[in-house]
Amino acid sequence: MKTNPIFILGRFRSGTSHFWHIFNQLDGFRAWYEPLHPQLLSQIKYTAPKADHVNIKDYWSAYRTVENLSDYHAVRFGSQRLYLTARDSWPELRQYLDFLLAASDDNRPVLQFNRMDFRIQWLVNNYPAANIVYLKRNPLQLWNSQRKHIPELHHDDESYADAYELMQWCADLAPIWPFLAPQPGRHAFYRFYLIYRLSVVLGQQYADVVIDLDEDVFNSDAYLNKLKAFGLDDDSLKKVHALKSIPKRYVISDQDLQELAEIMTEVDALLDESGLLDNLGSQSLDKIKQDHPEFWQQQSLDAKAVIAELNHSWHQEQAEKIRLLAELNDAQKQMDDKQMPDRQLADRTIKTDE
Repeated sequence: MKTNPIFILGRFRSGTSHFWHIFNQLDGFRAWYEPLHPQLLSQIKYTAPKADHVNIKDYWSAYRTVENLSDYHAVRFGSQRLYLTARDSWPELRQYLDFLLAASDDNRPVLQFNRMDFRIQWLVNNYPAANIVYLKRNPLQLWNSQRKHIPELHHDDESYADAYELMQWCADLAPIWPFLAPQPGRHAFYRFYLIYRLSVVLGQQYADVVIDLDEDVFNSDAYLNKLKAFGLDDDSLKKVHALKSIPKRYVISDQDLQELAEIMTEVDALLDESGLLDNLGSQSLDKIKQDHPEFWQQQSLDAKAVIAELNHSWHQEQAEKIRLLAELNDAQKQMDDKQMPDRQLADRTIKTDE
């Protein structure tokens, strides 16, 4: 087993899948996609690549020859304790990652995470020989990419359980940062940008290589030079460049831009006042709170609101499942009705033959 794995970290839709795909296409690497996904075992069985993940044919090839994966993977790895420091211990998570590293055999392991950026201090402490690449993206482009699948009615609803887990993340992190608890009528971009900013603060501080998806990939080829840090030669870099695909850029309206810019200003002021903007990752949370008492004494967790939000989301998901099952049943009935004449004809043919 190689002792210097590569860890790819970043928010959802920040380019982590593309960089996983890069290493998955190169000889000498074993690339693992989303190992912390809560539904990883079901994903491996049933999930095909998204249409906008260009040229990716199979996310799960590295897992298909691995035995006993279920003995090590746990749902909680991707849904609980999303913030970890170097002082925190989680032996089961460490054992799981060690299992994947060992399963890479003689290849250099590459693990792509969308649920590790707030645990980067823990990762550095447990794997000091690893190389970490952090992917960042323009927050407005990232916001659109994460929300474009959501119905217009719920697009700006911070309590909507979207595919990229904004509400779920806030539920887990609210005991640490109470301002992430739900507030009636607040724009979803507020919590999105809070998590984005804190992620970038940690990523830029601890990663060995930081790649800006917009500036280094879409607007230039600067990422190729940055990838040289991982020992890629010129032939490999040519292959990497051939995989490049630039999506259509999201054009934001002036009205939306003004609204989101005001939210960014408000969030940045909050993070500055809290001490997190300058000190997260370099100081303990206890020390930050001690140094900024006026802010933190005003903070209190609204646990009832968090529980109510999760409970409401669960019922919404149950309603959606009922709707989808009804549609599936209707489709099956229509298919059976169309096949009925053919079956009746076949029955008559059999009787005639007799």
